[in-house]
Amino acid sequence: MASRRVSSGRIVLGILVAAGLVFLGRSYSRYTIWKTWPTVDAQVTGNRVRRHVTSGGRSHPGSTHFEVTVDFRYSAGGKELVSGWSEDFDSFQAAQDELATYAPGSRREIRYNPRDPNDIRFNAHRIFVESIVFGGTGVIFSALGLTFLFVWLRKRTR
Repeated sequence: MASRRVSSGRIVLGILVAAGLVFLGRSYSRYTIWKTWPTVDAQVTGNRVRRHVTSGGRSHPGSTHFEVTVDFRYSAGGKELVSGWSEDFDSFQAAQDELATYAPGSRREIRYNPRDPNDIRFNAHRIFVESIVFGGTGVIFSALGLTFLFVWLRKRTR
């Protein structure tokens, strides 16, 4: 059985196309959330920060992260729900700034997944920007992949 050598051109083409498709998929997912998930007014019921240290290896030390968790109360589908959201920060000050932004008692507009109302997103502007950034990146990678394919096919036919 003869082994077939995969050209580096095919590998690069595959990587570019795969990356483009991943970014386009993320863009579509973000756009779907932004466009189709209902919005509701939610009240921040609590927030907290938790410090955690990741273990390091021989070549690199561990790192400290600060997880900010925010709980929201809102109505969806005729039910009162409480759902949480969390995000990691590299600095204690950034975590404290986030806590101040989502102080208990404050109100925020959130989007919830109509199939699972406990699945929430907020900051509609960020979701929209992410869909554009992921989409643009996907288009760039796809265009690079198609350009590479065109050049590669052109070289093969000469």
